[in-house]
Amino acid sequence: EDKISQLTKELTEKSELLAAHQSVLNNISQALTCQICLDVMYKPYALAPCGHVACYDCLVQWFNAPPADNRPAIPAIVRKKTCPHCRAVVRDRPAEIWTIKNLAQLIVKSGLTNIPPHLEPQANVDRPADADPWNGIFRKSTHGFLPWLLADDADAEPRRGEDVGMLDVEDGGIYRCLDCMHEIWDGVCTSCGRRYPGHEGGEDWSDDELG
Repeated sequence: EDKISQLTKELTEKSELLAAHQSVLNNISQALTCQICLDVMYKPYALAPCGHVACYDCLVQWFNAPPADNRPAIPAIVRKKTCPHCRAVVRDRPAEIWTIKNLAQLIVKSGLTNIPPHLEPQANVDRPADADPWNGIFRKSTHGFLPWLLADDADAEPRRGEDVGMLDVEDGGIYRCLDCMHEIWDGVCTSCGRRYPGHEGGEDWSDDELG
């Protein structure tokens, strides 16, 4: 009876330990799941400055989605981008999170979680090393932070409203379209699509973006 009691105790302890391990594994798997498509994030990217993470394919679809109010679609590269989770403005190119990517692949290779069959081949699919994942969506950074420190204001000519739009000081120093009064983003009105060449090659920065 003592032997049976000892074996029963050991079996109970191992069962409890296994349940604890399974709970941790489930929590890790959930953390590695894209909250948009609900699949494992093989290609996870973090957004700045909010810090939310989503898989690459979902972000590409989100940034290229047509306007919900039937406005004329403008190229994704000149649109104002927002986070699909919190709607915060995305200021920089999303960065790939290699730690999450490696964990996702380890979980899948372990065989301890149920992965949809159509996702398994994607674990080994990578873009060429020199490919730009955000081509046509985000512009490449051509300057560092505080770009106006690199400019020679003494030689700069006053910018015309036709080239840059209207400066809205009360709304944080953003520029607005002269036709529809919507915000100008990367030289293009976010509503009517009018182009403002005075913004090409640079970005508009407000006090809120710096604080």
